[in-house]
Amino acid sequence: RHGISCSEAVVGWKNAKMAFRGTLVTIITVIDHLHAIHLTAGNALVTANVEELAPSHPLRRLLTPFGFRTEAINYNAALILTPEFTLVHRAVGLSTAGIIRAFEFGNTSSSNLRFNTIPDLKAGRGVSHLNLPLDEDGTEYYAILLGLVTRYIRHYYGTDMCASDVGIIRWYARVRSILPHNDLPTLNCDNLADVLATLMYHVTASHRHSGTIAAETSDPCWAPSAWIDGYLCGLPRTSFTQR
Repeated sequence: RHGISCSEAVVGWKNAKMAFRGTLVTIITVIDHLHAIHLTAGNALVTANVEELAPSHPLRRLLTPFGFRTEAINYNAALILTPEFTLVHRAVGLSTAGIIRAFEFGNTSSSNLRFNTIPDLKAGRGVSHLNLPLDEDGTEYYAILLGLVTRYIRHYYGTDMCASDVGIIRWYARVRSILPHNDLPTLNCDNLADVLATLMYHVTASHRHSGTIAAETSDPCWAPSAWIDGYLCGLPRTSFTQR
């Protein structure tokens, strides 16, 4: 434009790219990873598992490997990640009110926090022409999980006895009460298999996908979660905390 030098335009574009990448990393970390996977899906799975099922219950034995140490990780997150002035607050460019609103968005508006199976999430994405590696491998992996839990359920409960088991009824109700929209489908063996496969997918594949972005945050000038207007890099303290 007239009146803007080439050097100013280049710096502005660099700032815009940095801000976009940093904002995306922040959303992935705070909403997709911390809130959706750890504090929602993982929390629902392990809380219902250890508080509603006896140690010998078939469902608890199935789920225990998928919740290994989740309680300890989430407890530590509640102490040192999410409260005011702790790591998330120091690492991202959000005020206390901004962090609260981010979690409120996750609990109320984010469509990803409504219960959907993995195929339903993919179908509802609205970008049919993309076929990403996670789509290809994830679809196959979800099918493996669904096949596993379906065979496991049928071994113990046939095709229609899931809603008659007191432990499953309590587990299912507890999971529904923890999910932000309390929107699990009616309990039967088919729906239970969908719920189990979906939660198992989120605490494994989704966690791996959203939690391994450290390479993108190691350079404070690539995708910082906080910066000062006009700077082309994040500040040392926030970048160190972010990593």
